[in-house]
Amino acid sequence: MITPLEVVDTGIKIGLGALITGATAYWLAKLTHERQRQKERAVHKQELLESVADSVQKYYYAATKQRSFVEYAVGIVNAGGEPTESQYTELAQCEAELIDATKEINSAEAKLLLLGERESYDLLRAFHEDVSILSTDYLKQTCESKQTLEELFSVDSLAKYRDILRQGRDSFFNSLRSAYDRT
Repeated sequence: MITPLEVVDTGIKIGLGALITGATAYWLAKLTHERQRQKERAVHKQELLESVADSVQKYYYAATKQRSFVEYAVGIVNAGGEPTESQYTELAQCEAELIDATKEINSAEAKLLLLGERESYDLLRAFHEDVSILSTDYLKQTCESKQTLEELFSVDSLAKYRDILRQGRDSFFNSLRSAYDRT
């Protein structure tokens, strides 16, 4: 015959087993949920960093396109000519593309600050400042004075400018890659 003590003993064992199972299930569910959230945050951070990289690449493309056109204009001036109005218009178009790309850079800067990537942000700001050296208005003003144009925009100075842009871009992408690897 089953005694009341055996019934209590069995009830305690079953209850304790259920309590342990419930606590373990809760702990595992919480752990799984937290890992899933971390994984989603990492994926979102990677997507943001990729969009920053895409924006910077578009900006770099617009800047190098503008630099190439300035180099072309300098060649015209060095050959004794003067850029035509249509060439100034084309240069202004390059400038407009660069301004559009600048909007994306501002967004990229905000994303980097949001993600806490201060080093990448600082390098992007420096790169942005390097790019802003050339502008259509500045070039148009200097084209009116050939001596000033030749001093400021010689083939050598444009090659140096190109190297500065490449170095700035490379430094930024190295920093961004480090941030990407940390996710």
